[in-house]
Amino acid sequence: MLDPAPPSVLKTGFLAGPNGSLHCTLFLPADGVSRHWLIHVPAFAEEMNKSRHMVARQARALNARGYAVLVPDLSGTGDSAGALADASWQAWRADLRFLIDWAREQGADALTLWGLRSGCLLAAQVAADADIPVQRLLLWQPVHGGRQQVAQFLRLRLAAGLTRGGGESAAALREALAAGETLEVAGYPVTATLLDEMETVQLAGLALPAGTAVQIFEVVGDSERPVTPLTAKLLEGWTRAGADCRAATVTGDSFWMTQELGFAPELIDRTLAWCREPLTAPADAPAPAIKGFYSHSDGTRSLVFSCEGASLVGLLHGADAASDLGVIIPVGGPQYRIGSHRQFVCLSQALADGGVPALRFDYRGMGDGDGILRGFADIGADIRSAIDALQAQCSGVRRVVLWGLCDAATAAAFYAPTDARVVGLVLVNPWVYSPEGQAKAFLKHYYLQRLLSRDFWRKLLRGGLDVRGSLGSAWRFVQTARRPAAEPAVTPTPAEADRASLSSAPASAHLADRLADGLAKFGRDRLVLISGQDLTAAEFLDAGASDKRLRGQIEDSRTQVITLAQADHTFSRSQNRVEVEAASVAFACRLRDNSESVNQYRRAAQEVC
Repeated sequence: MLDPAPPSVLKTGFLAGPNGSLHCTLFLPADGVSRHWLIHVPAFAEEMNKSRHMVARQARALNARGYAVLVPDLSGTGDSAGALADASWQAWRADLRFLIDWAREQGADALTLWGLRSGCLLAAQVAADADIPVQRLLLWQPVHGGRQQVAQFLRLRLAAGLTRGGGESAAALREALAAGETLEVAGYPVTATLLDEMETVQLAGLALPAGTAVQIFEVVGDSERPVTPLTAKLLEGWTRAGADCRAATVTGDSFWMTQELGFAPELIDRTLAWCREPLTAPADAPAPAIKGFYSHSDGTRSLVFSCEGASLVGLLHGADAASDLGVIIPVGGPQYRIGSHRQFVCLSQALADGGVPALRFDYRGMGDGDGILRGFADIGADIRSAIDALQAQCSGVRRVVLWGLCDAATAAAFYAPTDARVVGLVLVNPWVYSPEGQAKAFLKHYYLQRLLSRDFWRKLLRGGLDVRGSLGSAWRFVQTARRPAAEPAVTPTPAEADRASLSSAPASAHLADRLADGLAKFGRDRLVLISGQDLTAAEFLDAGASDKRLRGQIEDSRTQVITLAQADHTFSRSQNRVEVEAASVAFACRLRDNSESVNQYRRAAQEVC
């Protein structure tokens, strides 16, 4: 198990950056005093989202050594102002230079830039500027060139096209970008302005000032594996130029890309070892004033609230709305409060525009939330604290709707019957995982579709298919699907939770049974949104077909089910995302105004979606 984070002071807010409001999370030592600051430079797109929990854990561990850590969202990303389609690499350079100046104004005597993946390119490029006072560079799993990052990113679009049965080429995507089009890649809108600038940056082409201390860590599965040849060559060049360079491999998960939360405890420990000298401020050093932080920006309010002694971070949209109903969005899966491709940012803003305040938040151990991660089945206290925080900010709110995707949907249904303030649920692709159910879903919805796919047979006839491997994989699913359902698992203890519950395995009973029980006890309105191209949703529907109690709740008159046939798990296509937002706003407004009957609402929602 990963140790709980040490005590620290957590501050969140916005800074008036050169390109608009920059949202920042500032991790300070327990006494609030530090002279050495690290500024994190995030990874790109979904890698940033998936990595946030590891970044926060490292930040808190560094706090215990006397360091302050600033974790910003650059322009057009995360909780900051702007859209990614309008972002540029040069704007991000300006953001980072601004943050360095701001940290120095708060009393930072020594600065370390801490990059992750493509953030290493930006960190090193800014450190190479002669007028920037950066003493050290910490580079986690660096991408060595922007061209590599862009090619990897565009492959996500190509893979999605193959999955949908369409066909695009890398050349066609490049032509579209060159023609000035905005491309949607895994839900992220990008233009040639950003990608072309990113491609020009290479670590090996940057000249660091003499004396700069550099530490590179690469995460590997085998402890005997050396650093990559590219990294070894890079260090040789920077060392010859006068930098103090080191590199090492550490074992751990590829947390920036895993489908579930990944961890690399050795990476945290080795980073602390590199920062081995505890930095203590003089006894009479005052706590930093943190000037320039403000809590509001464009109708959004940044919050830190408590749950059983742990600090949770949330963003509240529409705090001034005259509504007695609000929406709470707990964030599940390997992400933080922004959601994949900022879907929860857009959803919350849509709700606020509809006159309904919405609070999205990181529960304990997720994103910026501290404390031990207990797993989605045990976040009732976190949801209750979020409702309390919403009501403290919006005094008129008396009732709430819980909105959850995947395991957060299931967690919301578990919690809803326990709190009279909850009057509605929006359950999106609910998680009812079991090994047998997953195997059946793969066989029915993946392998069957492949057999009916023209591309599959074309690939088979051309000899481009690993027939033995495919048959072996399918046979393993058949064997799993035919097994009798396993006995319910025992609820993990807190000491096991960081690993055991992260697998999203059943908690104290089969998830489909617990979900049906929660909905039956809740007995109020619920909206169920289903993606037609998602195995999690398919498993939920299969469970509903075979489980009488769950089927009864799905067919209940208080339940409205909307299926978006072409949508993936996170509704990454903008059309599907907007449809989800429209249905969610309509549902919340109906409960708020009580102005439509259930049947009228159903017709309206079907027209929207």
